[in-house]
Amino acid sequence: ALATGEIIVTTDADCWMVIDKESGVLSDPMMEFVLGMGITWLSFFIFFKTGEKYAIVGNLDIEKIRASALFTNVYAYKGTPKDDLLHILEKHDPNKIAINYSTDSAMADGLTYGKYLKLTEFLKDTRFADRLVSAESIVSKLRGRKSAEEIRRMKKAGDVTLEIYDMVTTNGK
Repeated sequence: ALATGEIIVTTDADCWMVIDKESGVLSDPMMEFVLGMGITWLSFFIFFKTGEKYAIVGNLDIEKIRASALFTNVYAYKGTPKDDLLHILEKHDPNKIAINYSTDSAMADGLTYGKYLKLTEFLKDTRFADRLVSAESIVSKLRGRKSAEEIRRMKKAGDVTLEIYDMVTTNGK
């Protein structure tokens, strides 16, 4: 599971919210890091600096999200995720909610305009409406982290590169 809490602590955000739907069609690039699988319905994945992780997903996506065991709490909705979203935000009262928009980083700019409009519709007339900030620093730090497997592969690639270099320079003399 993502160790996002410790990354968020190093930024000025209180939480990071990734919003996606029909990820097989047009997915936020961070969904591979967040979930590693596709979703169908409008979904919210919220990571707090406390380490708590929430998923709000459509009722048809609930079983695979629960089975992933990636989230502290998983909510399923039938009509709209608005009530669950507001409940979580009320509980934590974040001052800065990082969402995936950026003018400089494509990886941090995965929130489509339509999903942004849906989010602002849900937050309208709440104290959270003006607390949205870019998640660029969170995404950058998260992408900069390497798993043990990524490190192993990088070392292997370096070893292979040196072997090729040795063959080329030996045969070239």
